[in-house]
Amino acid sequence: MSVSIHYPAEKLRPRDLLQSLARLPGMHLRTDKQAVRGALGRGTILKSGHAHLEAVHFKKDGRVAVELELVPGSHGPAPTRSASLGGAIDRLAELIGSVEAKGKALVSGNFTFDLKRWEPTIPLPFTPPGVVDKMPGLPQICGLDFSFSERNDKQPLHRAFVTIYPGAGRMVVRLLLLFVAEINQGLPEAVLDAVEAQVPVFARTKDSGGSK
Repeated sequence: MSVSIHYPAEKLRPRDLLQSLARLPGMHLRTDKQAVRGALGRGTILKSGHAHLEAVHFKKDGRVAVELELVPGSHGPAPTRSASLGGAIDRLAELIGSVEAKGKALVSGNFTFDLKRWEPTIPLPFTPPGVVDKMPGLPQICGLDFSFSERNDKQPLHRAFVTIYPGAGRMVVRLLLLFVAEINQGLPEAVLDAVEAQVPVFARTKDSGGSK
């Protein structure tokens, strides 16, 4: 699950921002000094798994993008020196929050479900009449891609993709949300809550009668 927030570069000092983030343990400045990236450790607001943080200055577009990715599990032994997620957020809040409190956020969430226990709220697969009649192999529609043209504070969904893999016994749901976010200690929980609130629209347990 990830959140990417974009800010106008003219309101920030991108060079100072990137260099300050690069001084955090575990963060690394790109050779052209226009981006910084690193892994973050656990802490008070991240009890398990780990996180990735990346900040990029897009000079041609005049914007700075900050992306935070929450990752379950780990890639191996925990780094001996890495900043905590909470510490990195505090640093970002100091550098950005006083200048540009809120920014446009693109939130992405990917979920995989076991088809023995879960099912899509839209019946899949299905065969649309007249569309695939001339195709060989009796094809069926196993996935749907939704685009939402109306959004507001209560409906942040931008795109949603739902597909099933009967041979593997899996269902995959991918969600994209758009809303205004603020960098503070509550950001990770707000992102998780926003994405998870949309999951029951597309997936439900088989014994739930229509609810997660």
